[in-house]
Order: sequence, then structure tokens, then C-alpha cells
Amino acid sequence: MDEQIFYKECFLLKANQYEALELLNNEGQLKIGTLLKLFQDKDEIFACALNGKRIGLLPKEETELIGNFLKMGWHQLFKCRVSKYDEKADENKRFSIAIYINNIETTSLINRINYHTTISVKVDSVNIIKNEELKDRKSEVTEQTDKD
Repeated sequence: MDEQIFYKECFLLKANQYEALELLNNEGQLKIGTLLKLFQDKDEIFACALNGKRIGLLPKEETELIGNFLKMGWHQLFKCRVSKYDEKADENKRFSIAIYINNIETTSLINRINYHTTISVKVDSVNIIKNEELKDRKSEVTEQTDKD
């Protein structure tokens, strides 16, 4: 089974207003094929470099469905890469990204690991609280017995 399938390609808006050109020119970290992650801030979805720098904004009409998944915490469902770069194009058509949907087995594994880690931490916290409560109750019973 494939690890991912192609979903869509779209332009990145406002690349000049974010850190795309800095990464492209100064650090050389942004090129065709560079892996990016999607990040949602309020109702806007950004493509971000793996170091967290915002590259550009995805058009709203292209991301309505993706936004719903991101709002629900399914960030690992999508993967994207820089697919095109044209330095002479308009700011809103300079960069394109290809968005992929990750294989459910890969996504599920990540979710299971995160879920079990969270549950484990919660269970340990509850056990610690219950042990403390039991100690308190034991001392109450011991005090009560000593009085009788």
C-alpha cells in the first residue's frame, strides 16, 4: 500500500510577506521537493517549513476540507512539498505546493502512539491521586481507631 496519495496542488499566497524568500535566498532551505507542514491559525492555513517558519498562505477556496481536518487535530493526515517556484511570477503565484494524504495505517499508528501516551500519562496521574487519597484515608482510619 502506498504511504501517500496526491490530493491537490495549489499556489501559496503572500509568500513575500512571510519567510519564504528568506529561506529561499539566505538559507537555501526552500527548494522544489522541500517537505512542509500545514498549520492553521484561526481560519487561515499556512504552509510552514519544518523549522516553523511560515512560507505562505493557502487560498481559502482550496482548503475548506483540509481546514476541518486540521481543526480536529488531524495534522499528520496531510503532507505537502514545494512543487513549483517561478521567481518572475506574481507574489501569489510564485510558489505552488503539492498536498498529499498520508496512508491511514501510518496516520493511525501516529494517533495510537499519541493516544496511548496520553492515556498512560492520565492513568498514572489518576493512580498517583488515588494512592494519595488512600494514604489520607488510611491515616484517618488509624486516627479514628486510636481514639476508640
